[in-house]
Amino acid sequence: MIRDTQKTSYELLKPQLGMKQKQVVLALMQLTKATNRELATHLGWEINSVTGRVNELMHKKLITSNGTRLDTYTKRNVTLWQLTK
Repeated sequence: MIRDTQKTSYELLKPQLGMKQKQVVLALMQLTKATNRELATHLGWEINSVTGRVNELMHKKLITSNGTRLDTYTKRNVTLWQLTK
């Protein structure tokens, strides 16, 4: 569920973000926390389309890591992402 404060924050960010960056932000608003693969699945994208956008958003300090989770596909621990508070 998207909170009103998140909607307000998102509206302020819109001019600063590209279309795919906005889609990743909206996905994280809905999912709360997600791995790159979970974001790719949610958005219907290839994972390499997600990783670049996540990297850009991380450098803009709009998302941050929130620990790790086992990726059942690769059997490796991967970063769990969330919106910066």
